[in-house]
Amino acid sequence: MQLENFEKLTEKITQFIDLLDRLKQENSQISSSFNQLSAKAYELQEKEKTLVVQNGQLKDELKKLEAKYKAKEQEMKKRIETLLQKLNALGV
Repeated sequence: MQLENFEKLTEKITQFIDLLDRLKQENSQISSSFNQLSAKAYELQEKEKTLVVQNGQLKDELKKLEAKYKAKEQEMKKRIETLLQKLNALGV
């Protein structure tokens, strides 16, 4: 009876050790995945920072281009008005 109990105990300990080994392997895989995901998250955060800066630069450039366009538009209107006044003065 004692030998039987000892064998059962030995089997349980062996099963426990096997389970512990599997859990260590899973933990290692999870840690590796976590590290890879952390690195990817950092990379994406840096990319986002770059894109935010680029977005700000593009918005500034767009504002400048819009202002330039409006100035050119005003200049063209004035030139057309001047030409129309000259044509009216000529009686055309």
